[in-house]
Amino acid sequence: MSVSKLLEISKPETYKLHTARYNQHIQPLDVFISDKEAWHNWNRWISGKHEFNRQFILALIDFYPQRDVWLFGGVYEVMGFQDGHSRQSRHCHAYNSVLTHHGSDYIGRLKIHAPIRVRGRVFKLENRLPDMKIQEIIPEQYSGRPFPGYAKVSLSWTELCSIVANDRQDWKTALSNMQGVYLITLSDGRQYVGSASGNQGIWSRWSCYASTKDGGNTLMKEANDKSLGQYIQDATFTLLDTSLDLKTEEIIKDRESYWKRVLGTRAQGLNAN
Repeated sequence: MSVSKLLEISKPETYKLHTARYNQHIQPLDVFISDKEAWHNWNRWISGKHEFNRQFILALIDFYPQRDVWLFGGVYEVMGFQDGHSRQSRHCHAYNSVLTHHGSDYIGRLKIHAPIRVRGRVFKLENRLPDMKIQEIIPEQYSGRPFPGYAKVSLSWTELCSIVANDRQDWKTALSNMQGVYLITLSDGRQYVGSASGNQGIWSRWSCYASTKDGGNTLMKEANDKSLGQYIQDATFTLLDTSLDLKTEEIIKDRESYWKRVLGTRAQGLNAN
């Protein structure tokens, strides 16, 4: 079955194709998983010329774990355009784009293969539709990558917040059963080494960051306050040391001190002690 038949697109010339990609700040796939309203806003944004100038938008999300694969993000109807103030900035949510019921059963489930590698984010659908092939329809709406094993845990801030907010059981079970040492790296290169022990281990500690943004750390709280909460937006959370030999809090603290020394996070990072 073709994409147009599955989504019942009879007049592609009334659609613009929105290929949402990494914007040098965040992956749209992570946005879709963590905050649906924020994802809707990706289909209301004008960054240059008047691109969403047709009745409908077919929105695709770069499924970055796989090359040339896109996740269906919905069909939007453009109900209006706030032209007045956008003449000045052209960087605002100028479109009144409303998610329709068109293909709603496949939102977050339909994966489309399409080698769209040219620059740009908006195209005439009829020009791209012939290259769009159904790759698969997954049973449930995509909610993020599965737990990859302790040796491969490195999460973006958005991924972490999504995993915690959605109470992902594969991640929760694995991280709750693991004590150890972790690393937080900010976009400016500053790092913080921390550790987790006790009940619910790493899961408890990282959940705290997801809710507070600073985890109670003094230097991180200062950075958070100065940036109005933005300092952590591009951070990554990585497991450093999760050996099963870390059986006591004393051993864990010793390994934490080791990593602080090796990475220099006391002198140049966010560790105050």
